[in-house]
Amino acid sequence: MICMRAPQGEEEDSAFEIVRFAINADEEALERDRARDGWVGHPPWLMWFCGEHLALGKELADLHWREAGERLRTDRR
Repeated sequence: MICMRAPQGEEEDSAFEIVRFAINADEEALERDRARDGWVGHPPWLMWFCGEHLALGKELADLHWREAGERLRTDRR
């Protein structure tokens, strides 16, 4: 999310972790509907972080995912 790194192999996959950010009531309903329907995918409120930036992602996890994303983009500059 911040550094745009991507895992390059199975060993490096473990160096990345998903952070779940807050969602609103409509998004919670969408998530329930998708789970009930067996939807598979990657919703925008789940973001991958490398080990170097994981603490920052976790620090912002209580924010709505849009606000967290904006802060992360701003902090990256």
